[in-house]
Amino acid sequence: MEKLLTLVCALCMLWACNPNGQESQNTTPSGDTTQVAPPDTAAAVQPDTSTTADFDMRQPKPMTFASADEQLLYRANEFTFNLTSLVCKNSDKKNIILSPLSASIMLGIVMNGADGETLQQMQRTLGFEGLTQEEINEWYKSLIELLPTLDAESIVKIANSLWVQNGFPVLPEYIATNQHFFHAETDNVDMADPATAERINQWAADNTNDLIKHVVKPEEISTCVMILANALYFKGKWETAFDPEMTHKEDFDPWQEPRIKVDMMEGEINARYATVSKGQLLEMSYKGGKYCMDVLLPTKGLDARQVVADLTADEWADMLKQLYYDDVWVRFPKFKLTYSRMLTDDLKAAGMPSALSPAAEFPHVSQVPTYLSWVKQVCYLAVDETGTEAAAVTTGGAVITSMPSEPKEFIVNRPFFLVIREKQHGNILFTALIGNPEGE
Repeated sequence: MEKLLTLVCALCMLWACNPNGQESQNTTPSGDTTQVAPPDTAAAVQPDTSTTADFDMRQPKPMTFASADEQLLYRANEFTFNLTSLVCKNSDKKNIILSPLSASIMLGIVMNGADGETLQQMQRTLGFEGLTQEEINEWYKSLIELLPTLDAESIVKIANSLWVQNGFPVLPEYIATNQHFFHAETDNVDMADPATAERINQWAADNTNDLIKHVVKPEEISTCVMILANALYFKGKWETAFDPEMTHKEDFDPWQEPRIKVDMMEGEINARYATVSKGQLLEMSYKGGKYCMDVLLPTKGLDARQVVADLTADEWADMLKQLYYDDVWVRFPKFKLTYSRMLTDDLKAAGMPSALSPAAEFPHVSQVPTYLSWVKQVCYLAVDETGTEAAAVTTGGAVITSMPSEPKEFIVNRPFFLVIREKQHGNILFTALIGNPEGE
């Protein structure tokens, strides 16, 4: 196969019109499943389809942030682990795949229309309390433009779109702001026409390398006045690829199920490794040196789901500081999974219930009262022998006094947690709890 790790996320947020202060009758299912834009009051928006943030991958750019932005990165990771924890606590699925970054970007677009308590809740939840909207928008703009251009080896694509019901009076300032800072495509559509759902699904497919083809159904959007969609795509190759001839069937002890056989990749790599309080941590780099996969393998006897549910941004940062270079003999399962979840209740629990209720304050979207009806995320994760990024940037690794003569063993034959992140500053793109590489 051409890829080792491909990660894709498509996130949709639907606005419900609430002209009389009553809750919309448009309802959607809650929970998760795992399987393998706008006019002003007088004129319609002109379609804008040239803003996908993949930019020119042939021109890698350094990623630099001011000291204040470094603090924002930390606060963004707090949202990452808070959302991951909530989903782990509230989902009974064996495998959970999320992109808190995708959720954050889309909520950033939503936040440009908010005011009052709705705005304050969203800012607190996402880690932006005390900042102006201009500062927040500049932060998102830097991420959207810089992450896809860090190196020429790994592919990162970020796309945003706004789909607006014909005749719905969206304020032109709201559209202009999101086109400028979020590179959001915009178009006017007929939500009652089943072809609109097909167009949105095609947009998702086009921006995820055809891996996610279904994000909305006609009946889910027929009474909505606006749909906001984000797609985040990542592909990279391991710095040190696994030899396909070494891949073999091996036992894996899944979450709450009998032992199964999985395709287990195997090989020795030189990588950053640490024994931490809750198990073993391994950083596997991708070609180009800007991205990596961190794998946390909890100690035998610990519940991986509980470990992840209890994990905080502080604890994660402390574990990363303990990493050091070593030779590591790795056995890691090969898998391909998809996952979808309604994040509505999770985001309410995370601290922003106002935006997701008829009492929401979004005066900068439209003079017609609206609120966020539901939020859905669909993700895809595939891992095989060839990899997805490379190199190692040594920042904050613990120093040891001597190196062992025998390679460490990192045998992933039980549930584990993984993170895909940008290495220099720690931007987290995806998190995943894998309880059964063969299951849904």
